[in-house]
Amino acid sequence: MLHQQRRGRLLELARERGFAAFGELAEQLTVSESTVRRDIDYLASSGNVKRIHGGVLYTGAAPRLQHFDAAQDELSSRDQPVYIVTVSYPHEAPLP
Repeated sequence: MLHQQRRGRLLELARERGFAAFGELAEQLTVSESTVRRDIDYLASSGNVKRIHGGVLYTGAAPRLQHFDAAQDELSSRDQPVYIVTVSYPHEAPLP
């Protein structure tokens, strides 16, 4: 796996999990923890992740939630009219 592919996969894993430990990432990608740390340092310079004690924290754009997106699509596909009701009172009507 090329370093560009590996870094892309690291970013994807961090995005999916929110936090990922170096050991888990190393095992998942079949590389050493040192390699993961170097790649995380590189990715941290882009601002999408932050290296913290024992792992990496995803700090990029919020991940899209499929169930939320589906509900939003369903709501926006409903073309329901919006009704505005106005009430007018005579200016000289006595107050109750």
